[in-house]
Amino acid sequence: MNGNAWLVNEYCELVNKTLNFTQSYFEGVIPAGRLDETLYWKTKDVYHKERLYLQDGRWEDFYGLLGEYLNLAKEYCGSVDLKEAARNDRRACRNAILNSIQLIANLTVLISPVAAYPTAQVSAWLALDGEWEVQHVHSGYELPETHNLTYERGRISA
Repeated sequence: MNGNAWLVNEYCELVNKTLNFTQSYFEGVIPAGRLDETLYWKTKDVYHKERLYLQDGRWEDFYGLLGEYLNLAKEYCGSVDLKEAARNDRRACRNAILNSIQLIANLTVLISPVAAYPTAQVSAWLALDGEWEVQHVHSGYELPETHNLTYERGRISA
């Protein structure tokens, strides 16, 4: 699988897992929670660097940093056993979902230059403005009905 295909596939899997969990355990409403300040500043730094990489045509650096940010999002989203937290520690679960949604919102904008279709779909679901700046999906936002994004052999569907 080439780099772009890997990014899109991993992005789609992360979106599906997080949005499906939010639909199932929070009735599709973004929960209130505590935003992780470290993630915010890391995200802000990634936007700054990626803008420079795009302006300079440094695609290898662009893909490299995008892959690192995607891995950060996957690690963060996987750091909490969501089903266990939903049963035993609702606060931790709310925080994890709120921050995971923020990571997905920002990945959506950052990956959009190389994956227009899935990011357009997720942008609509999360009501993102698409500006090249840190995105925030507010607590209480109700997700519309979403469908799983799938990626296979260069085709993406929802």
